[in-house]
Amino acid sequence: MIPPVGAACTGAGTIGFRFHAYIVDAANDPAALTYNASGPAGGTGLQAPLVSSFGSAWVNKNPAASPEGALTDLSDLKMASLKIGTGIGNGVYKIGYICTQSGAVDAGKYWQLQVTVSNVVKDLVTPANTTFNWTTGIIITTTTSSSSTTSTTVSPTSSSSTTSTTVSPTSSSSTTSTTVSPT
Repeated sequence: MIPPVGAACTGAGTIGFRFHAYIVDAANDPAALTYNASGPAGGTGLQAPLVSSFGSAWVNKNPAASPEGALTDLSDLKMASLKIGTGIGNGVYKIGYICTQSGAVDAGKYWQLQVTVSNVVKDLVTPANTTFNWTTGIIITTTTSSSSTTSTTVSPTSSSSTTSTTVSPTSSSSTTSTTVSPT
């Protein structure tokens, strides 16, 4: 995963800004977590730093001085790094990059993908030999004042559409989810 062109922290590493690469259970809000030399903390379930193909955790990386705050040296982060030390199992996760200052999230500066992991076969002797399948999707959520939420997921392998409506005596809400295969 590479963040979008122009992704940057508010400031450079020389003035205390850092960036991290993370994987967390989908139930966690990455912006509500704290980040340190061990990775993300303060949520539930899996919370771990992503690991480079060289085995180094992506934590406390210095954003560039020029252009200020730019995320740099991102080329060796691979999905295979999820095998090493994360304890990953079948499920839905968020992976991404997040900017911090003193461990707190930098003004909502984070970029993420949803990842669905399946068919995990763990190798307890050599964790690096763990295998799994994965698919990604970009989630865009728009909420209106009428308590209606629309979520669109773009997935490379499947296509489906589901609509559900829940009505209770005191309130109502409507949610529509669509999964679209890219062309």
